[in-house]
Amino acid sequence: MCTHDPAQGRDFAGLRKEKKVPCLPRHAVFDDHDSAFSAGRRHAITHRDHAMALRMINVRMERQVLLTSASSLDLWAILNESVLQHTIGNAKIMLSQFEDLLKMAELKNITIQVLPFDAGTYPAVGAFTILGFPDQEDPDMVYRDGLTDAVYLERPEEIALYAKAFDNLRALSLSPQRSSDLIRRAAQGLY
Repeated sequence: MCTHDPAQGRDFAGLRKEKKVPCLPRHAVFDDHDSAFSAGRRHAITHRDHAMALRMINVRMERQVLLTSASSLDLWAILNESVLQHTIGNAKIMLSQFEDLLKMAELKNITIQVLPFDAGTYPAVGAFTILGFPDQEDPDMVYRDGLTDAVYLERPEEIALYAKAFDNLRALSLSPQRSSDLIRRAAQGLY
């Protein structure tokens, strides 16, 4: 199984935790949702970049297995409420996505919170992931996914700023239970 970033060669098999904001957690997506999302980007990237995007989708799908394996990865995802309103693909794909998110939210190693529209201003712009590793020799890092590239930040002062931003976003977000209730209501609106 490929558990490394194809662009950087970094091994993610030992990953112990992920903190993601403020978009849909990319490991939680179904193939149809990820394909629909990538199709929207396709017009802006070259064939070579498209091949890289497909490799990155495959890595995300393989890493999704880590969420339910015996040595399960801890995931704390903060979703901006707008992702519940923005249809990617079609209603059937979104309904499946919401149902999958709700199932995942029931797992002990996964926490999903929604940052509501009325949270006001918040301390982070754009999506980022804080990757945590169990080995002290392999320090935490921040990952930012872009249209044509991925950025990895490893300096301690950068990690500290993103960790503080994440903590602030957690405080502004709905509780996990209220977040699941909001996801359920969004799913009901698709019937």
